[in-house]
Amino acid sequence: MHLNTHIAIGTATVLLIMHFIPIHFSFLEVAGAIVASFFPDLDYALWIISRSRKHHNHRMFPTHSIAGPIFLLGCAVVAFILLGPASSLAVALCVAAVAMSTHLFMDSLDFGLNLFLNGRLVGKKLVYGKKTPEEFDADAHRLPVWELHYIQAYYSNNFIRAWEIAALIAMILALLFTMRDVGAGQWWVLIAYGAMLGYHFLVRRRGMAALAKASIGP
Repeated sequence: MHLNTHIAIGTATVLLIMHFIPIHFSFLEVAGAIVASFFPDLDYALWIISRSRKHHNHRMFPTHSIAGPIFLLGCAVVAFILLGPASSLAVALCVAAVAMSTHLFMDSLDFGLNLFLNGRLVGKKLVYGKKTPEEFDADAHRLPVWELHYIQAYYSNNFIRAWEIAALIAMILALLFTMRDVGAGQWWVLIAYGAMLGYHFLVRRRGMAALAKASIGP
């Protein structure tokens, strides 16, 4: 799903889990676990400069697979061994693995992802409808701004719109509920959420303008 939704669900998940764990977490441990929830989408920059653009989908990279959560759990095991079972860092890494897993789950719902590193998109892939990824991508590249097709299809799905609204509400409630402990100082997520949501609307606006210009002609 879109990055703003990953931020929202990741924030709610991390804050609520850490709130009920009787360990003191530092600001960076909490923030780091939240970042883990949307870290896979940072591969978008790598996708832009990469020649590997199958279906124009950055989710084909290993960053959108089970490798991420497994790596975090491995780091948590090392931290438990070196720092002891009461280590806040070790527990935070476990929470980060859970947060990253929510990212993978949500991405399986809209366009799918290369979960098992076998080069295949798996998941419900709700946005594609009855079309294959290749057919959907071909339709997108008939437009002046191909991202417009992805964004329009994404927000045309009733389930995804409902999920986005629920994610925003969950994030705000979690911030309010935990504002006196693990949620203290984590309000930066609202800025990040707004920035990412705004980015998608700007891309849509640019795409609509280009489409209108192309329809008018010279």
